Amino acid sequence: MSITMRGEYCKEDIEWRSGKTCSAIGTLLMIGTESSVFTLTIITGFRVYTVLRPFNEVSLRTIRPIIVLSWTLAIAIALIPLLPVTEDYFVDNVWLSQNPFFSIINKNEIRGINQWISTIQTENNDTLKLSDSWSALETMLKRLNPKFNIDRKFGYYSTHTVCLPTLFPNPIKDMAWGYSLIFLIINFLAFFVISVGYFVIYKNSTRENKALTNQQLKKRAKSMQKKVTVIIITDLLCWMPICIMGFLQVAGIDIPNDAYLPVGLMIIPINSMINPVLYYAPPTPIKYILAWFRKRVHAKHEHAAESPQKKIDKNGKQYEN
Repeated sequence: MSITMRGEYCKEDIEWRSGKTCSAIGTLLMIGTESSVFTLTIITGFRVYTVLRPFNEVSLRTIRPIIVLSWTLAIAIALIPLLPVTEDYFVDNVWLSQNPFFSIINKNEIRGINQWISTIQTENNDTLKLSDSWSALETMLKRLNPKFNIDRKFGYYSTHTVCLPTLFPNPIKDMAWGYSLIFLIINFLAFFVISVGYFVIYKNSTRENKALTNQQLKKRAKSMQKKVTVIIITDLLCWMPICIMGFLQVAGIDIPNDAYLPVGLMIIPINSMINPVLYYAPPTPIKYILAWFRKRVHAKHEHAAESPQKKIDKNGKQYEN
C-alpha cells in the first residue's frame, strides 16, 4: 500500500486510515502478536514443568483447553476495539462529510460542539440530553442539517499510518490509552515470566551438565543453553523497548510517532519470523539454504587464504608473497 500510494498519500490518508483494510491489518497483527506471546508463555511453562517434574506426564486434555483459551483471548483483545458498542471509548476522531464548519472532530470536542449546535437551533432544544457520545453528536448534526453525516471514524488501529495498535499511548490524546497500557503490561509480564522460566531451565541444565559423564549428552545440554540464551535475548530486544517506550509515554515523556515505523515494519515482523526457527529445528529447505550459505562463505575464506598476496618492494615492483 505504501508503494501504491507513493506521492499521493495525502489524498488517500482519510480513506486509508479509516478503511476496513487498515483495521484488518491492525487486527491481524494484534491477534498474531498476542497469540505468539501467550503461546511462548505456555511453552515456557510446559518446559519448566517437565524440567522440574521429569517423571510427571502432561496429557493433551490439559494442554488443548489452555491453547484454545489463549487464542480466544488474543482474538477477543484484537476485536474489542472494532465493536460498535465500544466506539465511544476507542474512536478518537471522526471526519464529517459536506460540513463547512468542521472537517475532523476530536472526542474531546463533542460536548462543546453539541452545546454550540443547541444554542443556534430554534426548536426542540431540550429533546436531547447533551453527552460525549458519537451517536449524540451525529443526532445533533442531523438536526442542524440532514446532510451532515459522520462519514469516517478513526479508531484504535487508525491513529497511525502503519495501522498498528496504539503501542505508545498518550493519556491526553488517546481515549483508549488505558486499554493500551493493559496490553503493554500483559506483554511485559509475559516476557518477564518467559525470562524467569528459561533462567530456571538454564540453571537446571547447567547443574545437570556438570553431573553428566556422557559427552553427547553434555553437547546437547550446551546446545540447549545457547538456544535458551538466544530466545531470551531476541524476545527482550523486541518487546522490552516497546514496553518501556509505552510506559514512558504514559509517564509524560513524548515518544515521536516515527517510532511506529521501525516497530511495525522491522522489529515485530523480524521477531515473529525468528521465534519458530529458534524454538524448533528448521525445516529441510531452510537447512539446505543455511548449509549452502555456510559452504559459500567457507569457500570464499579458503580462496582468500590460498590466493597469493602481492607486495610492492622499494623499487615499486610487485612480487607475490
